[in-house]
Amino acid sequence: MEYGRNFTKAVEKFRNLSLRNWLTLGMCIVLLPFASTSFYGYKLYHDEISTTFENTIHAQNRMLLPLERIQDIFWNISDEINNSSQEGGGGDRLSFEASAKAVQTQLSDMRSAITENSRYEHILRGVQLHWDKVLKVAPGVIRSAPNSVDAKLRIFESEISQAGRQLGQLAEQLRLESEVAHRSTLNAIKRFETVALLAVFLAIGFAVVTIYTIDRVLMNSTDKLVEGAMRVASGDREQEILVTVPPELASVANAFNSMTRQIVIQEAQLQSAARLDGMTGLKNRREFDLRMAEQIDATGTQAGSVALLMIDVDHFKKFNDTHGHLAGDDALRLVAKVLAAEARETDEVFRYGGEEFTVLLSDIQKDQVLQAAERIRSKVAETQIPLPNGEHGTVTISIGVKEFASGLSFNDIVGQADKALYQAKASGRNKVIMAKSDAVNS
Repeated sequence: MEYGRNFTKAVEKFRNLSLRNWLTLGMCIVLLPFASTSFYGYKLYHDEISTTFENTIHAQNRMLLPLERIQDIFWNISDEINNSSQEGGGGDRLSFEASAKAVQTQLSDMRSAITENSRYEHILRGVQLHWDKVLKVAPGVIRSAPNSVDAKLRIFESEISQAGRQLGQLAEQLRLESEVAHRSTLNAIKRFETVALLAVFLAIGFAVVTIYTIDRVLMNSTDKLVEGAMRVASGDREQEILVTVPPELASVANAFNSMTRQIVIQEAQLQSAARLDGMTGLKNRREFDLRMAEQIDATGTQAGSVALLMIDVDHFKKFNDTHGHLAGDDALRLVAKVLAAEARETDEVFRYGGEEFTVLLSDIQKDQVLQAAERIRSKVAETQIPLPNGEHGTVTISIGVKEFASGLSFNDIVGQADKALYQAKASGRNKVIMAKSDAVNS
């Protein structure tokens, strides 16, 4: 359970890495086999190639070369002693002493080298032992008469031969060790070649997996961004673009979503501005025309269920001239507020233009139409309007009423309501007139 949580955290942490970190991590993964191979190759070279080669060269320089010199001297000494035993004379003593001194020097060098190669020590002790015996019998052999073969000469030949054979054994062991070192070096090189080849394949595999993974993540996220942009372009702004990786593209998606939300807000504001009157907040003339057309289509033969009120503020120009345009604007806003407050939930209030308003009364009976109109007229007349001088004033409205009827067009209804409004204003204002009906006085 704990392992699962840790793995999930690790995956989530990886998903939250930036694209730059992804690329860096991918490059590190690709380079990991090469780095491992380099480390392994260095260690292999140092431990099994370089060290072995150095040891072999060191052994040859410190032991093999002195050994070969001693063997040459042994051959020369043996040849000189044989000649001396056949011809006689003491001149060979000085030559032997020089050769003996050279042998002793080379043996000393070999003993110094043996301290680093103790496995050869017993062989060198044997060589030294036989050489010491050679030195003991050599003076007697040198002074012996020509063509005389005595025991000392036989001992001399035997001891120097055994010393030579042991030197030969030592040379053979050095040669065998050199071959072993050579084979070991070749094997190490072959192992390195195998590891290097494996590293190449691993690096290629890691590169393919890394590139494929990053490509798929980028392509999926990019496709989502493009798909989201196309949806927004086609008018679908409800669905957000869901991109979580990499963080750079997630930031782009979040910015795009924020922009889309802002567009939706601005479009709503534009739609509201297109539907509403800026000063009063009521629906505007364009919205009135649309709603009238819808009501006419919906009404059909249901005469009397819908009525139109055409409203005009009485003597509004005079009010403006007397109190100023700002006071006039306040008066229009207060009239609009009263109309909206007196309207039922099914009714709709519009600013028709200037100081004119309209009200669509829906689902209302004929005897209720005039009552509603009178209630509105009376409420407006009672409303106190603040004036710039600190006092309060009032305005009145005239209303023309027309009920919807089957077969009547937009122009018919609006025209008859407007005619009734004209009659109300002509008969003294502050009145409600039903189209083709008598006026109702205040």
